[in-house]
Amino acid sequence: MHKIVGLSFSYADNSMQNRGMSLLGKVIPFYKTYTLADFDIPLVKTNKPDGESPQGVKDIVAALEEADAIVFGISEMIAYPCASFKNFCEWLVININSNDDLTKSYCISHKPLVTTTFTPGPHAGHRHWEVSNQLLFQLNCNVEKNYVFRDAWENLLPNNIDYVQQEAAEMLELLSNKYDDSGIVVHDRVRTMGKWMNQYEEWDKEWTSSDL
Repeated sequence: MHKIVGLSFSYADNSMQNRGMSLLGKVIPFYKTYTLADFDIPLVKTNKPDGESPQGVKDIVAALEEADAIVFGISEMIAYPCASFKNFCEWLVININSNDDLTKSYCISHKPLVTTTFTPGPHAGHRHWEVSNQLLFQLNCNVEKNYVFRDAWENLLPNNIDYVQQEAAEMLELLSNKYDDSGIVVHDRVRTMGKWMNQYEEWDKEWTSSDL
């Protein structure tokens, strides 16, 4: 079975992105859907390139590794993607030893992926696409298309399938293609950890032994 996984980058139960994912689920046969509230993911506060991540990060990575295709629900905040989305992207990189060349594969790489944004206004919701797509490009993602659903307070209602029907059907078609995994590059954790940890420890030693 082709496994389509949905993830909303919101912690709020009453989030438009969460509720929008639920409405999309009336057309798209999601294998599973998640929100960030399902995972305990802290703000990035580490500088060690040791590949060590909190359990919540390991859990979300495992959940997305199951997916054959992905739908991301990303809120637009101040014309940029929400901070939780950027924090998630940073944890993916930290999880494989702060990969400096960004050429390796992640749990979301190479799979068909679409982004959705539900917004209350009649004009916004699309302004974060340039930044969001650039972040996803750096993580070797195949972004098939970005979707915005406007006037959500008026239209994002429990049984208003017409609001998303056409776009959701198109998403399903885009997400149903089998992805080409021939370009996946397995991350060499041991090589990177040795190199980067030695450099980190020498650098950290300079600071911890300093009077500054």
